[in-house]
Amino acid sequence: MTSNMKLKQSRYSYTRLSNKLSTKLLISSYLLIIFTDPQIFATNYAGDFEEFGASARAIGIGGAYVAAVNDPSAIYYNPAASITITNPQFIFLHSENFENGVVKNNFLGFVLPQSKQVYGVAVMTNRVPEIKITKLPNPNLPPSDSNPPYIDKIVNAADWIVYLNYARLVHPNISLGGNLKLIYRSIGIGSCYGMGLDFGILTALNQNSKIGIKVTNVTTSPLFWSNQTREAMSPKISFGIAKSIMIKTSSLQLSSDLESSFDKFNINTNLGFEYAYKNVLAFRIGLFHFNPTFGVGISYKRFFIDYAYLTNYHTEELGGSQKFSGGIRL
Repeated sequence: MTSNMKLKQSRYSYTRLSNKLSTKLLISSYLLIIFTDPQIFATNYAGDFEEFGASARAIGIGGAYVAAVNDPSAIYYNPAASITITNPQFIFLHSENFENGVVKNNFLGFVLPQSKQVYGVAVMTNRVPEIKITKLPNPNLPPSDSNPPYIDKIVNAADWIVYLNYARLVHPNISLGGNLKLIYRSIGIGSCYGMGLDFGILTALNQNSKIGIKVTNVTTSPLFWSNQTREAMSPKISFGIAKSIMIKTSSLQLSSDLESSFDKFNINTNLGFEYAYKNVLAFRIGLFHFNPTFGVGISYKRFFIDYAYLTNYHTEELGGSQKFSGGIRL
């Protein structure tokens, strides 16, 4: 059985160079290539390409980062939280997602703090190489021994998202922030352009406790495809809380996020725990949508580097994802 049997109403079916059917199906949905009814994906999948994350520290604590973030990945996790950064900073991330690192994800961000306000810019890219596009000799019949799929062409898929961030302190304990997003997607036989807006709030309850709210794709970010179809990225709201506890030369941080998409109204929970020794060495565990995560981090003077592993996101057959990130405080 091939993924064509699952998507036989489509003209094209996208498969990965892999022997596992589930991997092929993931890439098919990831690329959103069923053109026969694009409105289906406007509801369910149009924004999935933005879900790979921007920080290994965040993934290590289960993605519970809306209130806990304190580095330039705040541009992604909570646009208002970039106000917590007091010096110019860079951050980068590279991740290999699923079996054999089939989906490559990168993030590069920079923030420039000013008096009571912060400016930031970031770029996220995703890439899926060597995707086989298959056809049927007779497209009016289902796949079979007498009508086997054949490879029509091999293409690459890529996503580019540019974030322009602004955050401002509107009260000694409250900050507001937002992103303007510019989006470009290419899937080998088609491409699209789009834009969107994200919004965030961060409130400090006291020195060690924070609450954050992020709304992604506030304006149902539109994507305009080269085949004259249009998709809309459904808004998603995230609510987070983070609590830090100092113990002599060490610190503990507990964090939790609740996420819900406006179209599905389901609630996903992220939980995280971090132990840091002298702000140098950190150990992390978490649950990302009930999938276990773990990670470690090292900070030395102006530099920091983090690693995280996410187990079995989507299904067990797809394998885990590895995340590497780091940065510098200027």
